[in-house]
Amino acid sequence: KGIKGPKRPYNNEDIRKNILESNKFVDEVIIFNSEEDLQDLYYKISPNVILEGLLMCYFFYGMYIAVPLNDFGLFPFHFMLFLGFGFVFFKSLSAKI
Repeated sequence: KGIKGPKRPYNNEDIRKNILESNKFVDEVIIFNSEEDLQDLYYKISPNVILEGLLMCYFFYGMYIAVPLNDFGLFPFHFMLFLGFGFVFFKSLSAKI
């Protein structure tokens, strides 16, 4: 309300949470009561988890760029590394939350 004005948000938290949870791709919606709760979650995520996410993205980009370049020599390795880092990243992330 402080940023957007006294008439915002139009819908309360419960309505917005139900709308987001109705999406089949959303597992859980967390409502933070304060900025400190959000910062606590931010500090729980270690740099290693962030590095795993970046490596997952890097190897996905390696697979993506192989298609227009028609260079599939390393594609199987990039695919395996993408799956491995992706699995570890999402498991680590879900364990922290």
